[in-house]
Amino acid sequence: MKLREVWEAAKLDGLEIPYPQFRVYTSRLRRRRSRPSALGLQPQTALTNSDRDLAAPLPSDPFANLREQREKKKQSVFEYDPFSINKNLID
Repeated sequence: MKLREVWEAAKLDGLEIPYPQFRVYTSRLRRRRSRPSALGLQPQTALTNSDRDLAAPLPSDPFANLREQREKKKQSVFEYDPFSINKNLID
């Protein structure tokens, strides 16, 4: 089916969204689905009821980006940590 045909069918079912916005949402969903395979992970397959009980979602790390930036800063020449508890500034 063409995307416009899907949009028209959804519109008949009561979805009130302009076609350009529907295209944006569809492309975002497609990218989100293809992202795990792009990272070298296997895409999720349909799980049976017994598999759903065993499969636990991977916890996301909201501070991963912060840790990565701090590691990059450690490699720089000058390092200033405004949250340091070390008050001994003069040796």
